[in-house]
Amino acid sequence: MRAAYLRFCDAVAGVSRLAVMASMAAMTLDCIFGVFFRYVVQDALTWTEETARYLMIWMGFLAMGLALREGGHIAVELVLERMPPELQRKTLALVRLLGVGFLLAVIGAGWVLIERVSGQRTPVLGISMMWPYLAIPVGCLLTAIEMVALMLREPAPGAGAVAGPLPITRGSLN
Repeated sequence: MRAAYLRFCDAVAGVSRLAVMASMAAMTLDCIFGVFFRYVVQDALTWTEETARYLMIWMGFLAMGLALREGGHIAVELVLERMPPELQRKTLALVRLLGVGFLLAVIGAGWVLIERVSGQRTPVLGISMMWPYLAIPVGCLLTAIEMVALMLREPAPGAGAVAGPLPITRGSLN
């Protein structure tokens, strides 16, 4: 069961990675079109700024789980490093469970928000505000899936264990 869940997480991460890359490519093209039409053609496109904004929102929320998977989130491990190994393991488990609980709460709040804004339309594109706000529960769900996978993988304490397998170590920012 554990191996099947981790394979599922790998597949979800692969799809998320492709969606983030596609969002980045679309946002880049959108911005190039916007600049070109505004400054070269001298006739600004009305939809490029709003499209770029919503693509950026989706890209950020989709990338959240990938960043957790790859250790891209910041973690303060000063206290954790000073704990005995068994206490480190228990503390990590508690922090991760609290993280999943928080993400589930945000998913619930995101659905409530979507219900409230679904009747509103974006100013330029005219699409339902549900679509930009849907990024919140989707991104948090993907992050929760990765957090559970991180708990199942159980990295060694002190090896980027809070935020994932690739920590920023002292001196690596020089």
